[in-house]
Amino acid sequence: LEGLGNAIIGVTTYNTVDNNITIALLAEVGSHGPVSALNIDNVSMTAPEDRVASLAALNFGLILHCSATGTMSNGDAGGLVVYNEGTILKSRAAVNMSLGTGGGLVDHNDGVISLSRASGSGFSGGLAGSSEGLISDSYALGDVGGYQAGGLVGYNSGTIQRSFASGNALI
Repeated sequence: LEGLGNAIIGVTTYNTVDNNITIALLAEVGSHGPVSALNIDNVSMTAPEDRVASLAALNFGLILHCSATGTMSNGDAGGLVVYNEGTILKSRAAVNMSLGTGGGLVDHNDGVISLSRASGSGFSGGLAGSSEGLISDSYALGDVGGYQAGGLVGYNSGTIQRSFASGNALI
């Protein structure tokens, strides 16, 4: 999917029932189809106990030069992606979270995040809620809080190279 730098504006979801589902614009980015140069602006997502992301629920492929802005509440969220097992390159998210957990860019990373950034607040991890993959040359700006709060990553058992975070940890 080539976004050509265009934006999808005003994506709104509001789920009041705890369905334990994942909500995103795309269900999955497959290993053979990259998503590039697509912006999701002014997203508003509310979902109790559900997993939410502005762009993709699952990434097994390549997300390149994509971005998201907006707000999320009451879920386990990633600003751009819920679960990353592929590669996220040169992408960014400026999403604020209230009453939830997750990461400013991704909720869980098992893949590669490189040359990317997040600048929201309220997540448990500034860039990733948790990571067992590789994070390199990336950063997070903004306050984090909640269980396992970490400026860059809430919980990490992967590799982090040349990356940083700036903001407060609010417990």
